[in-house]
Amino acid sequence: WYPQNKTGAAFYAASLINKIYEKLRDKIEIHLFVNKYSKVEFNSHDDIKLHYVIGPLKLVQFYEQYYLSKVINRVHLDIMHFPYYTYYGKIKAKTIYSALDLYYMYDKNCLPNNRSIFYWLHIFMKNLKNADLIVSISESTKNDIIKFIPNINKSKINVLYPIVDERYRPLLNLSRRKETINKFNLNRPYLLSIGDSTVKRKNIRQLIIGYKKAVDLGYIFDLVLVGIFNDRELRILINEYKMTDKVHIFGYTHENDM
Repeated sequence: WYPQNKTGAAFYAASLINKIYEKLRDKIEIHLFVNKYSKVEFNSHDDIKLHYVIGPLKLVQFYEQYYLSKVINRVHLDIMHFPYYTYYGKIKAKTIYSALDLYYMYDKNCLPNNRSIFYWLHIFMKNLKNADLIVSISESTKNDIIKFIPNINKSKINVLYPIVDERYRPLLNLSRRKETINKFNLNRPYLLSIGDSTVKRKNIRQLIIGYKKAVDLGYIFDLVLVGIFNDRELRILINEYKMTDKVHIFGYTHENDM
């Protein structure tokens, strides 16, 4: 499955589905639940059963969340995995919940999708408590879960670091590496950041501020920002720091170049 939404969470979910399919397709039955406006593309995955959660476009999030448990229960699953922040009601299947990060608990301005802190405290946190297994992508996220839900069963939290796709592993082909570096005119060592600057919890602003402090201390390296970048305030900040020659904004970049 290749997600139309090229976010980290979408690729995480897609990679997980592809690997499960590759390893277990002859042993288990796989179901994928999406809203009817999602565009999914399968690569020879015709035997994955696709379920659409129907709802009006303007209220798609509400309908998706309200009816999701009803749709899931009709299928009589053994295990249901939620790869991202998803509200669900009472589900008969065993549930696995992936926790990516809880940065919004430190800064309510970073809440995704303009949801209120009530949503996260009373719904998302409840889902974590009720899950049979929690997959945390880092020790830091695991510690945050324990911090904000002190009475949670710690034994059900498992740290599982996301695997690095083969495309993003170190290039052994030196000529290909040189070609890419020359293409982007990177003449100094650099720190690479991948993320949408418009998503506040990506914390690109603090990254730029921290980078400025490192440069002032005498460290010599560039900052490379890959991903959607249309934040005018961040561009103003970079200009104020007089670092336009050190901060490279490349926007969307093809996976092969990354």
